[in-house]
This record gives sequence, C-alpha cells and structure tokens, in this order.
Amino acid sequence: MRHWISRLVKPLLGYTGYFQLYNVPFHVLPLFEYTEKRDLYQPGGINAGCSTIFDHLRDRRAPFFLSDWRRPEQENLAALDAALTKGEISFAYLYMAALDAILHREGTTGAGVQRHMAWYDAQIRRLLARAQARYTTVRLYLFSDHGMTDVTTVCDLMARIDALGLRFGHDYAAMYDSTMARFWFLNDAARTRIVRALEAEPLGHVLSDDELQRFGCDFPNTRYGDLFFLLKPGVLLCPSFMGQKPLAAMHGYDPGDQDSVAAFLSNVTPDPAPQGLADIYALMLSEAQR
Repeated sequence: MRHWISRLVKPLLGYTGYFQLYNVPFHVLPLFEYTEKRDLYQPGGINAGCSTIFDHLRDRRAPFFLSDWRRPEQENLAALDAALTKGEISFAYLYMAALDAILHREGTTGAGVQRHMAWYDAQIRRLLARAQARYTTVRLYLFSDHGMTDVTTVCDLMARIDALGLRFGHDYAAMYDSTMARFWFLNDAARTRIVRALEAEPLGHVLSDDELQRFGCDFPNTRYGDLFFLLKPGVLLCPSFMGQKPLAAMHGYDPGDQDSVAAFLSNVTPDPAPQGLADIYALMLSEAQR
C-alpha cells in the first residue's frame, strides 16, 4: 500500500528523484524532509548545487549516453547497444541496479545472485564487443556503490527507545534506518536517557567524532542528526522506518568491514587507481576530457 501511495504522491509533489515512504510512521512524516526531490542525474539535481559529471558533459556539449534509472535493466542495455551501434557518443553511463534487490532477498550466496552475475557478465561482454567493433579505443570501468553483508541477527532498537517514555517530536526525533539510527535531541534530559540506553545496546555503538570525520559524516550542522548509532555488521535494525520484515542481506555498515568493500573492474589500469567511491568522479572527469 505504501508503495502505491508513494507512486501517487510523487507527481503531486513535483518530485523527479527517487521517492519512497517505506515504513516511516505517517504521524512523524511532517517532522522530516525528503532530500532527493530532484533527479540526481539532471541539471540542478544536487541540493548543494554541486555539478555532476553529466553537467560537465552538457556544458561541453559532448555526446553521451545516460541510462534512465527508472527503467528496467534490459531496456537500458538495449538503449546503450543502439547508441554504440550508431557510434555517435564519446561517453556512456550504464546504470544496473537489479542485483541489489536480489542480494537483499537471497543473501550473498543465493542462486539468483549467481545467475544474475553470470547474466551481467554476458551482457557487459556483448556491449564491450559492440563498442570495440565501432570505436578505435574503448575504456571500460565497472564499479558498485557498496558491498553487501549477510544478516545474522536483528536488533529492535525502536522498542528500547520507546520504553524510555519520551515523546517523539517533543523530547527527541529519530530516523531508524536499516543499519543505523540518527537522533536529534530537543532537551538535555532526553539526550542523557537516550545515550544511556544506546550504550546498553551491545549490537551497535555511538559513532565518535573521529569516526564521523573518517566516514565523511562530520557535518557542520545537525541537519542529519545530533548522534549516529551504527549497528555491527550483519545486524539488521528491525523493525525500522525502512521495513518490518528481516532481509537476507543489507549494506550500510562500517566502511572498513570486509563485506562493505565495493567492486571496481576495468580493461585498463587507471593512474591513479580509485581508492574509494568518491574517487570515481575524478576518474569520470578525466575520461570525459580526453
């Protein structure tokens, strides 16, 4: 029902980006703001006004291909195949996200995961051959935006906080995600009681200032939370504002955990090689300027 409500409400609000109500209680929705109101891939998509690689390509009037993230993978593959056949583009960005849902549903060792990976392999090799037949030089970069961790247990953090008897929206506010919870404190008494309750939860910990800085989450204001509580790898916050049922696998844990590592593959050796997801922009920019 929430899925269909989200689809109906999105155009009424004029949102062009990804929008989903998930399991956020309706009575707390007025306290929060959705940040992805605009399509990230279109001009002005980033709230802070930062330009994207596609803005750069548009400014240069460079011919490029951009997948429609709303469309099925098969349609985006066919569209890129057609663009490569024409041979008029110099840069292509193919978005493939179906594997994420399969991993959430089956876990990292699921049969569907193996089948879809094999399908990816065949499709990418076919596109690479198509490009190499049409272009003199083809540089291919494959990357994911995160890893995936098999879920081993769940944590009902919401029940622990609710048991304190504090009033949501009066004493505090919280956003309960799948692997973390972020809190805003509206009075000192609520801060003290919630911090004490979080310190008693063995399945996670409050992120320190050093960790927030290392993760790139040391924001200059409290827009995203006064406190971040991160669960241990493999622990799912359930129920949460994202859902009420456990999943087989999840992402969003400590970036240093072995299962959080993303993938990067190429048919060339980039110099310098990207060390993290944020480095992909510089790599794309260098390719776009060739």
